[in-house]
Amino acid sequence: MDPNMEQQLQVVLSWLKSIYKARPIPQFEVNPVTVSVLYALARRNQTAERDAALLLPDLTQKTQEYIKDTNRLHEILQATGVTASSSVANQSGLIPPATITLDTTRSPPSSLETSLQVLTHLAMSLQLKDTSLSTYMLALADLELQHQRLATSKLEFAHMQKDMARKSQDALKQLDKARHSLSNITRTPVTAASTRMAEAQYYQSKADEYQVTLEELQDVLSATGLYNEAETQVKSPDMDPMDDTFDPDPLPALSHTRLTQLADKLVALQAQTAPHMQTLQSYRDLPPDLSLARVRIEEAKLELARLDEALAAATTHIL
Repeated sequence: MDPNMEQQLQVVLSWLKSIYKARPIPQFEVNPVTVSVLYALARRNQTAERDAALLLPDLTQKTQEYIKDTNRLHEILQATGVTASSSVANQSGLIPPATITLDTTRSPPSSLETSLQVLTHLAMSLQLKDTSLSTYMLALADLELQHQRLATSKLEFAHMQKDMARKSQDALKQLDKARHSLSNITRTPVTAASTRMAEAQYYQSKADEYQVTLEELQDVLSATGLYNEAETQVKSPDMDPMDDTFDPDPLPALSHTRLTQLADKLVALQAQTAPHMQTLQSYRDLPPDLSLARVRIEEAKLELARLDEALAAATTHIL
């Protein structure tokens, strides 16, 4: 038998024993379907019994409270002139409503008259169609709802008032800022003129400083010979006007156009010397002495022969 099925069967048998107790348990066919159904029924019954056991003390307590309230109301009715046929109509202690009557032979006390007047005024104020307890409760609930709505509206109004106060403060701040800006604008012409004069003096001093620096740099360039090269190009009678390098109107030595021309010439010269540099690089690996070069060549030949023999041996081994 499946262990799970066996465990469910034990739960079912325990449940049936708790129900039938001393009586014999009815016979049933033991198969997976029957055991599964009885197990589900047992679980449901055990859950219901556990819930009932949890609710029973609460219901018992409420019953006792209702009995106490009934007895208290019965005493109040007797004190106000309303009597019942019996103080306890049944074993539960509750008074049947049909047994309550009004004692007309006894003059009602002032408290009863006051209570009736209060109830009458309350019914007229609430505009009730009758004086039943449910009508009173519904009217009071409606009144409470209106009170809550009024409180909500009051809170919204207070929030709106705070928002308007905040906006008013912001508007006052902006007004003060605008007034300050307007007062600054009125003083702007004098301030702007003084500022422009100061800027003009600053720019003039900078221009003088740059002029001195430019003259110093021109002296440095004259010392390097770039300006002399340009003058020689113009004065030389051997220059061909059709030559690309001929410039009848030489530019300053450090102008952008002049530097671009020099860079193009440098690239052309590097392209022309690249093959010669490669050829020269191949000769740089040779020794400076002829005898040493011959020795290096012989060593290379021996190394080549050794590699040929190793290749032949490897080929023979593979075949």
